[in-house]
Amino acid sequence: MNAFRRTAAQKIFIPLLYKYWNIPVFQEYENLMQHDGWSEDKLAALQEQKLTEILRYACLYIPYYQSIMEKAGIRADDIKDKTALSFFPVLTKPIIQERFDDLVDPKMSQKEYVTEHSGGSTGQPTKVRRYLKARAAVHASTWRANSWMGWEIGDPWIWLWGRLSTSKSSWKSKLVNLYKTLGCQESFFNVHGLDKKKLLKFARAVRLFRPKLIEGYTNAFYQLCLLLRQENIELPKLMGVATTAETLYSEQRRLIEDVLGCKVFNRYASSEVGLIASECSEHDGLHLAAENIYIECVKEDKSPVAPGEPGKLLITDLNNRVMPLIRYDLGDMGIISTEPCKCGRPYPLLQKVIGRQSDVLRLPNKKIVFPDDLAEIFYP
Repeated sequence: MNAFRRTAAQKIFIPLLYKYWNIPVFQEYENLMQHDGWSEDKLAALQEQKLTEILRYACLYIPYYQSIMEKAGIRADDIKDKTALSFFPVLTKPIIQERFDDLVDPKMSQKEYVTEHSGGSTGQPTKVRRYLKARAAVHASTWRANSWMGWEIGDPWIWLWGRLSTSKSSWKSKLVNLYKTLGCQESFFNVHGLDKKKLLKFARAVRLFRPKLIEGYTNAFYQLCLLLRQENIELPKLMGVATTAETLYSEQRRLIEDVLGCKVFNRYASSEVGLIASECSEHDGLHLAAENIYIECVKEDKSPVAPGEPGKLLITDLNNRVMPLIRYDLGDMGIISTEPCKCGRPYPLLQKVIGRQSDVLRLPNKKIVFPDDLAEIFYP
């Protein structure tokens, strides 16, 4: 029965859903999976090519960047490689909110994009438009990360998430989510207002749905596992759990793995650009989705940090032509690894995300203390 449901989801229900959405996710997924066997140089060349293309596109067609480039005397022909990023200012959420209309391609057909909203975890919900091909890349990148956990298309999985849908139509969103649960074997559980009653309800849903993996908020997993241990409740065996949206501390990882009996695969993502980086089975850093994003790690003055040093993370979306997000400051701090992963995949490694910039402590002697430094003290 399980094999039949997986095949039906893989061959019928999932393809129909993405055809309805007009998102070419299967083609994108096949392309991404091929990159696992590429060399680092080949992947870096593709990334730089896509970066150059999106910078030129922004210079030519996006009013916000047209104005900036014209004032600086920079033309699209001057953008030849990744060094051209220095021509572009850092983009922030307040700028997106204030200059939204100027940040989108005015000639892009409504059939070519969707409008989405961030969750507003920082108190600043942000509206963005996402090119359908960019949306395909985001979904395919998530599937690829799932495959590193042993998941296959059609295997059941659950999102322990903050919202069910960004759709404006509540009845349509409910219908789509029902279709995804029953047909695509992909279910959502809303963690807003999370309490003991809701956690127990989720535990019952897991026993009924029997997912291969669960993806969700780090603290939601942590609270769930505290309750499961307290109530002596066991869940069906999982391939793994994917934590995201919040910093994962070592104590949380240990508890989740101990209670659920599976490995934790940490991820770094945002509502505005999608999946940025994800762990493989080595659990020694997060592989950056280099085909979809370009990441910078910079100091306060926006200059690059030294290799292996912590800094502010700036993200450039390489696919979203309807609304290019260039050098986008998500408000996070991190460290880019200088070493390749033992798994042999060519993707650069994000060594760790070390918390939000607002959570960083600056001591009188100018030394910086990061949130995970404090966590290691209190939870060794």
